[in-house]
Amino acid sequence: MDRKELEQTISLLIDNLVNLDDPEGKYAILLKDGRKIDNKNFNYW
Repeated sequence: MDRKELEQTISLLIDNLVNLDDPEGKYAILLKDGRKIDNKNFNYW
């Protein structure tokens, strides 16, 4: 793997981690009181 390919791979990894999205709520945590916590994206920060 050359430097350019490594940099592209790292950039893709960072982009995927920063832009996590779960529009269907598939990975949300349901609490007993009915609240849903979405812990897979940063849209609520």
